[in-house]
Amino acid sequence: MENVASQENLSELLSRQLDEIGFSPKRIQERTSLIKKLSEAKDISTKKLLNRDDIEKIFVGSQREGTGLNHCNDLDVLQINHGVFCLINGHPLNTENGKVIFQAVQKNIPYGYVLLKLQSEGKSETFQQHKYALVEKNEEKYLSSRIFMTRNKDICQTRAGWLAENTNYQPQEGPSIPKNTVQNPIESFILSCLNLKTKKTDVVCALPCGANPILEEWSKRKRKSGWPCRKTITHVLGLPAYVVPVGLRGSKDEDLQWRVCFTKAEIYLIEDFNIVQTKVFIILKLIAKYVLQPISDDISSYVVKNVMLWMSEKIPQRKFCQDNLVARLGDAIKYLKKAVKENHLPNYMIPERNLFEGKLKGNEKALLMDKLNSLLENGEIELKKYMDKPDQLSEELEQVLSTYRIAKEIETDQMKILASFTKKQLVEKYIQMFSYESHGSTCHNILFTDSAVPFSKFYSREWFSESVNVQSSNYRKLLEQSLVRGFRNCKFDTANSPKTAIYSLTCTNGHLRSVVTSVQRPFYDAPDGFSSILSLYSAATCRPRPAATEIASRPPYLTPFSGHFSSKTNYF
Repeated sequence: MENVASQENLSELLSRQLDEIGFSPKRIQERTSLIKKLSEAKDISTKKLLNRDDIEKIFVGSQREGTGLNHCNDLDVLQINHGVFCLINGHPLNTENGKVIFQAVQKNIPYGYVLLKLQSEGKSETFQQHKYALVEKNEEKYLSSRIFMTRNKDICQTRAGWLAENTNYQPQEGPSIPKNTVQNPIESFILSCLNLKTKKTDVVCALPCGANPILEEWSKRKRKSGWPCRKTITHVLGLPAYVVPVGLRGSKDEDLQWRVCFTKAEIYLIEDFNIVQTKVFIILKLIAKYVLQPISDDISSYVVKNVMLWMSEKIPQRKFCQDNLVARLGDAIKYLKKAVKENHLPNYMIPERNLFEGKLKGNEKALLMDKLNSLLENGEIELKKYMDKPDQLSEELEQVLSTYRIAKEIETDQMKILASFTKKQLVEKYIQMFSYESHGSTCHNILFTDSAVPFSKFYSREWFSESVNVQSSNYRKLLEQSLVRGFRNCKFDTANSPKTAIYSLTCTNGHLRSVVTSVQRPFYDAPDGFSSILSLYSAATCRPRPAATEIASRPPYLTPFSGHFSSKTNYF
């Protein structure tokens, strides 16, 4: 009985910690509602920019599911071409709609993958866009996933304007093309001081796929737990499937293979979790990210998602209750341990597909087993230590919690700003981001709230006149310490600058438009105090740092930031 009571107390502690770092039921609901609106606005704006109705662009992944935070998790985007359709198992072909149609061939292909054999060329324009990736095999034409990935179809690659020109692409990762937008150096500097990630977006191109035979088999599976319920299953049966351009590593015809995925179905199933299922999922993802992935990249967030979906199908949902959070987390770790030991984790939607096939190489399996055993044997002990002495957390865990608390505060401000826009206004802003030229009307704004936490980065002059009144928590000291540490790293004398907060720096056409700061007099009078501000200006504009003598008679406007952006005069 004592052990049960202890687990209940630990469950309450864990649940409360998750609430504090941004995963309370209310925050998760707010996050998913907002990202849905942003996703719809993104899709509409993409169609308008491309002047095409057959391209759908939506947000997916952890942020879409409500289990990820901006600056802690990447943003995942799925770009779907509805001018193409792929059919599995010889379903009747409808060529009247003008779509390019491929037959999905499964024979002698690894489970969960298909070859796309051309059946109908459809409209000339759509066919020409895919013709470059066609190869001949046994007198038939197939769409090569490898060749398909040699062309970047992301909208930023095909448009002009500041956002497109300042988007950097990294080497592809599987079917994904990672990218990030060049940030103002000050923003990057502050994010690095706060141990936050520079925002990265993973774009995956997909083709619609008629995978009813696979979904029907999934729906008829026996489920002792009663989850998902019949209503949820019926809804999932109506959701689309896709194929994405990646083959099973090391297999025959890898370059021709496309992977079948059920992205929207998985999002819907995650949303059907109760709050304890969701929290177990979040904790397992954190364990994977900070404990297991340093050992092996193969323990991905998608692996964790499949573990959680299987656990939810095997354990009755009523057992996922507040008091059993720790117990269910233990069950999930045991399930993952068994999968690692056997080198076999079935895909939830297509059980014949082994997610660990060809993975966990060398001594990775042994190291993972040791770590998972340690979590099972010592996890509760460590939690009890924390419950007894919460001020004696390990440095690593304290850093993780601190990172997520800060990300939550930034997200709070971002959500308040974004929630104030209608979907129509968001569409207009997305289009504006692509429309502004790289020389002319583009401005970069690093804006901070009263507590000195950055909440957004805006584009275009008109936004700077808008009033902003957003309150956050007590992270002023944290940012001040980060800035002081950053100045010290830059060899600035910070002995007399314990209280520094740079609130806003705005650039137009490479010229400083305004500096709004709040600094204590000792810092301003210090020999290198004002020099630090000038150096930050130089870093932000990539221009030579002005000499202090050049502006001695025109010091920056010193005032605490009140929540309304001010650009009273040009100083340089």
